[in-house]
Amino acid sequence: MGLIEAIGWHRLPLPVGIAALIALRRQLRKQNLVDTSTAPTVNQPTPQGNAPRYQTARSPDGSFNDLSNPAMGATGARFGRNAPLHATFQEPAQRLLTPNPRTVSRELLARDTFKPATTLNLLAAAWLQFQVHDWLSHGRNEPDNPWQVPLQDDDDWPERPMRILRTRSDPTRPKVKDGHPITLARKSMAAALTCWLACVAASAAS
Repeated sequence: MGLIEAIGWHRLPLPVGIAALIALRRQLRKQNLVDTSTAPTVNQPTPQGNAPRYQTARSPDGSFNDLSNPAMGATGARFGRNAPLHATFQEPAQRLLTPNPRTVSRELLARDTFKPATTLNLLAAAWLQFQVHDWLSHGRNEPDNPWQVPLQDDDDWPERPMRILRTRSDPTRPKVKDGHPITLARKSMAAALTCWLACVAASAAS
């Protein structure tokens, strides 16, 4: 790994660079990705990419990107974690809203003057679109029991309190509590085309 950090895999001869990427992927999976499939599972979707041609090409649902684990990264599969599972139990509701997220947003993120991004380019914008559409989308949020965020008197938000829909529950988890932390799953096939097109756009921009 020291060679990759010092030189960069893209500057190595092609065969060596490919080997370096494989080694880096294995290290990241081992040290930075925590498996969430240990929690009970129901309604696990069947990977669609079972035709021989999907061993060398993308499948409609993203399955078989890893031939040793066909469901990894596929539509309906769970997101892995980057923290130990025992550290991912949800905080009590009141603690989640302290400090008030709207106050944090107004104090730290609101623009009072135009602040140009001088280090970004078109490729970064395409990559961010890919991130938002694929990595952070879990399907339509749940309309019931939204988060309710209290607002300050001078806040111009059009409703009080601010209501934020909760992230969709993992459809592959049983409805009863099982002692495991919350898990999140990728969006359904109905929305998968959007992230696929975003990925194509990101590739085209590069």
